[in-house]
Formats: sequence, C-alpha cells, structure tokens
Amino acid sequence: MKTLATWSIILNVVLATSPGRLAGDEARPFLIAPDGSRFFPIGLYSIPQFGNGDAIRDEARAAGFNFLVGGDGKSEGFSRSSDIPGGPPAPDAKSRRGSLLDLTHQAERKKALLLELIEKEEKAPGVIVWQGPDEPNDFPFGIRPGPSPEGLAAGAALLREKSKHPLWINFGPTGDHRHPEDFDRLRPYLAVPDVVSVDIYPVGGGSDHQQSPFAERGPACVGVFTRNLVRMVSREGVQRKPVWMVLQGFGWGDLARTSNPPESWTGRTPTYDEVRFMSFDAVINGAGGVIYWGARYLPRSDPNSTWGSLKAVAAELHELLPVLTADGQPADHLVRLSNGSVEVAVRRPNGSTVLILANTSTEPQTTSLGFHGIKPGALRPLGKTTAPALRAPFSPLRLRPLEVAVFAVEVEPK
Repeated sequence: MKTLATWSIILNVVLATSPGRLAGDEARPFLIAPDGSRFFPIGLYSIPQFGNGDAIRDEARAAGFNFLVGGDGKSEGFSRSSDIPGGPPAPDAKSRRGSLLDLTHQAERKKALLLELIEKEEKAPGVIVWQGPDEPNDFPFGIRPGPSPEGLAAGAALLREKSKHPLWINFGPTGDHRHPEDFDRLRPYLAVPDVVSVDIYPVGGGSDHQQSPFAERGPACVGVFTRNLVRMVSREGVQRKPVWMVLQGFGWGDLARTSNPPESWTGRTPTYDEVRFMSFDAVINGAGGVIYWGARYLPRSDPNSTWGSLKAVAAELHELLPVLTADGQPADHLVRLSNGSVEVAVRRPNGSTVLILANTSTEPQTTSLGFHGIKPGALRPLGKTTAPALRAPFSPLRLRPLEVAVFAVEVEPK
C-alpha cells in the first residue's frame, strides 16, 4: 500500500501526458484545451441574482465570458470546471475542512467515490478541468483549516491516473493558517494541482481583510500577487504551471450584508477602470486567465454598475484573445519606458508585436517610449484603448490613473 508520503513523491516526479498538463521541461503558461489550442478563461464563479438567470447567462455568453466555475447546472456554450465535493466526514471534521480529494482518512471509500465522480463527469459537456477545494491553505475568516497538501496529493495522483482533465485549485493569497505571511507555507499546496490561482479583492479594504503581506494595498497589488505566483510555480526560470487570477466582482459591503463577517465590511464595488486595470495588471504580470468572484452579491442598484463593467471588460478580453494567448517576449528586450509606475508586456501574435501598458498609479503618469531592435513607425490602439494612435517620433504617452493601453506596433519597412 502506498503511504501519503509516497503519493506526494509520485506527484512530484510524474510527467502527465494529458493535453492540459505539463510534459517534460517545457514552459506551460496556458491551459491546453482538448482541441490542442491555448485556453484563456474569462470566467465567472457565479452570475448576479437579480433578473432572469437564463437571460443573465445569455448576457454573459454574448459579452465574451467563456468559462463558468461549476457551471451551475446550466453551462451550454461555456467551458466549465467540475467541482470535487467535500466527501464523507473525516474523523477530524470538527477541526479541519474536508475534501473528497483528501485521502488522509477513509482513503478506500473516497477513492471509490472519486472513481464514480470521474465516470459521471469525464465526458460531461463543457468540462475541461477539475476544481479542488477552495483555499485549502488559508481561509482567514474564522473557518477551520483546509485539507493537508499530502492528503490532497494522494487524491490528485488518482485523478491523474484515471482522468484526462487537469486539476485546478484556487488558493488564498497567503501562506497557511498558522503563518499567512510566509509564502513558503503555500509551496506544498502548489505542488498538488496542474493549474493554480489565488484570489485577491483589494478594492474597499480587501488587502487588509485577506491579510496581504505585501506593501501595495490597492488595485496594483493584483500584479504583485500574480508575479509572486508565477515565480513560485517556476523552476530555473521556466513557468511550469498555468496561473489564473481570481479577481474582484463584488463589494465587501454587499458581501457583508449577506453573510456574517468577523468584522464590519463596508467596502464599495470596483469601478469600470478598476476592473479593467486589475484584469490587465494580471495579464501583464503573467496570468493565463482571469475569473471574477462575487457577482452573485451585486445589488440591483449598484452605483458602479459592476455587472456592466465586468461584461465590458470580458468583451475586450475576448476580442484580444489572439493577443492574450500569444507567446510573450521579455519587455525590456524590446521597449524602454522612462516611468517606473507604468508597466508593459509584449505579445507576439502571428509574428506581429503588441504592447500592453498600464499605469499602476492612482495618479496620472507620463512615460516616454524607446525601442530596441525594431524601428516602429506607429502604435495603433487595440481593444477599448482610448489613448490616440501614435506616430514616430513618439511623443510621451500620458495615462490616466490605472489606465490601460494596448497598441499594435507597426514597424517601418526596411
């Protein structure tokens, strides 16, 4: 019989061969869909509860959302995850949250139930990933600790053996429940799934509520968390797992009105500019997908019209999917900026060059643009970029607070 330690060793050395998983030493910044294409989820955990559910799902689909977490039983036209449930209560159920994926206790019974779940869901319409227990490392609101990484590793090994679908687990944006400031406590958990994510909801005080250990507390902390997660799943400079980011689609005050928080939450919903910035901040810093949490808590009378903002940003991301799923290039090999508050990523769709820039500051910023190795004649705005087209010689680029600008680089003929 294999012990949990043995399963953990197997998990760390196995080279999975299904489409969504790492094979050999190649970089893996994206989930690979069953058809072999790169899949960038533009996702929702839930939909708003005001209005007709089917009509709202139609709105989401039409806007460009392509992924539903769990699918809510009505996921036609979306890819989706299949949730691995809690499973039978374990002997330590009073002190630890359970998961069917955790084989620490009742291993044989849970294995049988996992096999039943795989048989039921393996060919279910739209399913492209399994979803493991949410935030098993740390849930900072007075809830019991989650399953152990060793127990989850054992269940993940069985899943890999019997299913072609990769495993995704979303983690709390910290270490573990004992030391949330210590990211080394997160590492054993990150070894378990094929796709990783963390959730961070900074607007309205969320960085404090979620015990963020980083100095940046505003929307720009999304990029900080994304870079950190990419670093943690990289080895020898190569990213080994896709990183998704779970972003804010709610207000902390609205969440408080429908729950029993340990403290008073009064935070507002994010604005359109904030939703758009956080989404592209994640992309610039290495995210291969974005999923929004909390739309079910949005009020009908939301002053920031967050549902409309989510749809507008989803539409832009969908329009730019060829850019978002393209190979990248180290930005400093191509472009030089004069302002450290402005960040940039380079994508190379179909041999062309696209710049994604964002002002990480809550103040207006200006930057000059210089280039290495190419001689651009013009920068043409893409998506919902409001900055005007630029022609060489380039004037300094002025960006509003948290503004994002996406430009196609038009190179002068030699």
